Amino acid sequence: MRVDALDPEKRVAWASLGEFPYWAGTTITWELAPGPARTGTRLLFRHAGWSDDYPEEEFASVNFVWGQVLARLKGYYETGRPQPFFG
Repeated sequence: MRVDALDPEKRVAWASLGEFPYWAGTTITWELAPGPARTGTRLLFRHAGWSDDYPEEEFASVNFVWGQVLARLKGYYETGRPQPFFG
C-alpha cells in the first residue's frame, strides 16, 4: 500500500500496489465526518477501482474481510484491547 492522502481529521487514502491478486490499481479511502446530531464520528470506508476481470465471486470474501477488520478496529478503539483477525 502507498499512502496517497493523509488528513488525520478528515481523510486517508491508500493506493494498492498489488500485494493481493487483482488489487493493483484499487484505492482504499477512509473519510471521517461528524456523526448524526454531532455525536460521535461517521466513517465512510470505500475500496474501489476494481478491474473488470476481478472474479465476481471474490467480492463476498473481500467484503467479509474488510468487515472483520473494521469491526476489530472499532473494538480496539472502544476497549483498548487488540482484536487481531487472521482471516
